[in-house]
Amino acid sequence: MRKKETINEAFNYSYEDSFIMEDVHFRHLYLNSEVDENIVNNIIYHIIRYNVLDKELPVDQRQPIKLYINSPGGNMTDGFALVDAISVSKTPVHTINIGLAASAACYIYMAGKRRFAMPRSEFLLHEAFVGELGHLSKIEDSVSFMTNEIGDMIREFVLSHSAISKDCYDSRRRTEWYMLPGKAQEYGIVDIIIGKDCSIDAIL
Repeated sequence: MRKKETINEAFNYSYEDSFIMEDVHFRHLYLNSEVDENIVNNIIYHIIRYNVLDKELPVDQRQPIKLYINSPGGNMTDGFALVDAISVSKTPVHTINIGLAASAACYIYMAGKRRFAMPRSEFLLHEAFVGELGHLSKIEDSVSFMTNEIGDMIREFVLSHSAISKDCYDSRRRTEWYMLPGKAQEYGIVDIIIGKDCSIDAIL
């Protein structure tokens, strides 16, 4: 049996570092910037680490990981790396929209085992952003890949993680699809609205 983690064990931390270590100890992780390789790698590291620590525990006895999200989105590849880590994690990951879950961050949010939202948080679904691609032949290859494989993957993911119908999704696929928590809950994206369906204690 692994030794139980303790806060600041055998180390001296500054106030700021102690606060961060305390959050990690209580399994509170944050996506509070653009989605990129650095922040995604950090979050995935901790998700894997908690699964290692929980390996001897039945899944229903594991303390959930809470991922607080306030992000405009970002790199789709990095975003779906985190989506996969959340999806395959045996230790449940609860996602909490505390402000904005847009683009890649919205898909990350949707991957949560339980999905909470602050009462005035916002959501945005839209097509993947391709960006600067370079030479014409590379543009053609990239656009084909993004339009077909990636586009279909995103569509399948959204439909399997919500109550959105195929016709509804296809009609909004090319738009900037903004939602507040009430509408997102109707679409099956949000499970629980804090202050309406539960108190703040549920996400602490």
